[in-house]
Amino acid sequence: MICLLAAAVGCGNRAPRPAEIESTDMCAQCKMAISERRYAAELVDADGNFNKFDNVECMIRYASSRNLRDKAAAWFVMDSEGRQWLDARQALFVNAASIPGPMGNGILALKDAAKADQLAKQFSGQVLHFNDLWVTP
Repeated sequence: MICLLAAAVGCGNRAPRPAEIESTDMCAQCKMAISERRYAAELVDADGNFNKFDNVECMIRYASSRNLRDKAAAWFVMDSEGRQWLDARQALFVNAASIPGPMGNGILALKDAAKADQLAKQFSGQVLHFNDLWVTP
């Protein structure tokens, strides 16, 4: 009985993990199909519900409009180079008008700082952190 209780408690403390993007997934903000995985983002709310987005900008708009910035359980972005999920709070972002993205402009998420600097130079953009993306209009 003690082992079962310990196992149940241990399972409840696991950090949220990102969900796979399915071919039928739509952006929770703009309702576009999530067709370019390299720009995808996900927000896990406090209740464990997953919200999928076609890009990090839609995720920020969605969270801002619902006052979720400090309430979300997890934030994920797809690494544009490695095609793996990253914790958005640990990722670097390259923002440049010349990056073609799902909504006409692009922000690339990266794990590697050297690659982020290289792409920022290539696209005449800037390297940002997750907190930098929260700009009030």
